[in-house]
Amino acid sequence: MTTGAFYGYYPNKEALFAALVEEHAAAVMGCFMQAQDNFEQLSGEEQNEHLSDVAGSCME
Repeated sequence: MTTGAFYGYYPNKEALFAALVEEHAAAVMGCFMQAQDNFEQLSGEEQNEHLSDVAGSCME
């Protein structure tokens, strides 16, 4: 496939980038938001005790 043909599918580099990463970025953001919500549900003491657990589970 030539470069010209490739860019025939996308109007610009930004659209190409979005097509490549948008779905994955949304999934990562969803995990982050879920971890943040779970962390917020913990009491202050539990937050101090489980900070690395909550962050680690999100990264997995």
